[in-house]
Formats: sequence, structure tokens, C-alpha cells
Amino acid sequence: MVIHDIWYATEKRARSATKLMVYDDTGRIVSSGGKLEFQGSLYHITLDSIKSISLASQRWNWVAWIIMFLVMIPSAFAGYVLLEKLFGLGKHFFIFCVACVILSFLIGVCPDTWIKIDHAGPEGKTVASYFACAGWRGRFGRTKKLFHQLCSMALAEKPS
Repeated sequence: MVIHDIWYATEKRARSATKLMVYDDTGRIVSSGGKLEFQGSLYHITLDSIKSISLASQRWNWVAWIIMFLVMIPSAFAGYVLLEKLFGLGKHFFIFCVACVILSFLIGVCPDTWIKIDHAGPEGKTVASYFACAGWRGRFGRTKKLFHQLCSMALAEKPS
């Protein structure tokens, strides 16, 4: 079985509060020959000796929030000018700004659901790898469906 459009994040990236990108690589998860593998353009990870699979959230990405906030301020001003010139609604500038700040806060703060897989690493140490469905599909429940698929696949791959 092959599952496409998967984001992969290392534990370092998942714990970082200053990341600009929430993932390290994109690729697919393949289940074959009694093992699970992530195959990306940068990383190829064999998920051996899976110890646990759980849902997790990455740390709040405050850098993305600040960037989004700084983008929203000029947008709010442009919206104010446009509303004033076209419709004479400049008095609603404050409401428009508040809406922009709330939108930037929601985009920056809303945690993405990730799948945390604790497994044996190259040196036998337990390593945490994070996976999610790429893009907005992951935010709208696809990652939770992937979680159930991976749990089933991992149980099917374990020797009896």
C-alpha cells in the first residue's frame, strides 16, 4: 500500500518555535515486505521496531504568526483605502484590522495534528518521527484518517 502527499518532520523541527517551514521533507509512506517506509526527496526512513504511534501537535510557530501579522497590516491598510474610496466605509477600518489580526492569529497558532511514531533509529536508539497529510487536507481531518491507517498497517506488519 502507498500513501502519497505526506509531510515528514524531524523531532528537532517539531519542537522548534522559530521554524518557517513545518516539515523537513515531502514524500510517501509505503507498506510492503513487512515494513513501513517513508520515501521522500531528502529522507528515506525505514520505520523498524515501532514502539508507539500517537497524535501530537507541533510547537506554536510564533515566527509564522509574526510574518502573517506583518503581512496583514499593509493588507488592512489597503482594505481601508479601498473601502473608503469605493464605498465610503472607512469608519470600519478598526473592525477590518481586528478581523485581520484574528485571522493571522488563527493561521499562526492553530496547531496542525501530526502523527508521532517512536521507532528504532539507525543506532538502535528510539527516534521520534512526525508525519502529516500535506497541505490543508491535513488540517481538515485527513491526518487523523492517516493515523488510523498507519495504526492498522503497523499492527499488520508486526510478527505474531
